[in-house]
Amino acid sequence: MEEQYEDSFKERTLKAAHKVEDELDNNQTQTVQPPKRNWPAFFFFQREQLPKYKEQNPNLSHRECVKKMGEMWRGLSETEKQPYIDQEKQDKARYLKEKELYMQENKGSIWDKSKQVRTRKQRKGPIRAWPPFFYFHKQRRGEIKEENPTLNHREIVAKLGAEWRALSDEQKKPFVELSKQDELRYEREKEGFDTKETSSETIPSSMQSKINLRNDQEDNQDLSECAGEEDKEDESRSKEVSQTSEKKSELPLAQDSTRCDKDRVQRRSKSGPKKPMSPFFQFSKSRREQLKQQNPDLSIKEVTMLLAQEWRALTPEAKSQFEELAAKDKERYEREKKELNQSETSEGEAQKSLLQKKAKPMQ
Repeated sequence: MEEQYEDSFKERTLKAAHKVEDELDNNQTQTVQPPKRNWPAFFFFQREQLPKYKEQNPNLSHRECVKKMGEMWRGLSETEKQPYIDQEKQDKARYLKEKELYMQENKGSIWDKSKQVRTRKQRKGPIRAWPPFFYFHKQRRGEIKEENPTLNHREIVAKLGAEWRALSDEQKKPFVELSKQDELRYEREKEGFDTKETSSETIPSSMQSKINLRNDQEDNQDLSECAGEEDKEDESRSKEVSQTSEKKSELPLAQDSTRCDKDRVQRRSKSGPKKPMSPFFQFSKSRREQLKQQNPDLSIKEVTMLLAQEWRALTPEAKSQFEELAAKDKERYEREKKELNQSETSEGEAQKSLLQKKAKPMQ
């Protein structure tokens, strides 16, 4: 027994030793790690200046110091930034060189696959036609950016909306024609897409007849099963109705009153006053039909986008009339809500009093 045990122990130790040797060989033959990404110029500036700034300001947190580094970087001139830009170029050349070597040694690796260009999802249909305003937006946006470099995206769009509304019908005519041409293009591409879709989805007549026969057989089986289940359900329903009627008669007065309260809550949720509309909703209610008439080809989403752009472009004076309408609508909602609550409380009290009168002779 002892000899057998020693032999098995030797075998296990040999296996473990071989396993360790294999792992060491694999680690030696393993390829190098992927190269580190190149740094931008600001990172080199931060690496140089951040420790000095932290020594000068020990009370500041790391986040505040980094924020200060950004302010200092933006305040530098082009000549002062140049040494850090040179370091950035050198680091980029280093990264590209290491990347090429790594890609040659590790073809088909996970890192290689993750860097592959992703293919776009296939479109469900052709690109929709643009409205006239979008063509005006495309032409005029660059000019407004050059004239007003300090404006952000939202302010530029608001300015474009104001300019578009100020144009006459003759000035809008070239953009309307472009929109009509785009609409024709969309219809043409849509017809081609529909024909492709129908051709790919067509099924041979022999296959279709087999599918129809199988569906008919399945429907007949389902009908026979449902007929048997309905008979069982009718019996179970009749039993449940008798049981619930007996339980209702045995319920005490407290449970009856809670049931009345639940019914009152349900009635309130079903028949409550209409919620008040916001100022923007009041504006869209008055303006939506005009936009639809001017741009009949626009979808609901595009009309809503135009309404939002126009609303943001309005002055506070122009918005005041819609804010007044919203305030009146809110007053209406509060008034109707109070009236509904008063009527519901009076109904609830009346029901409780009736239930108490009915319960007295039972005692």
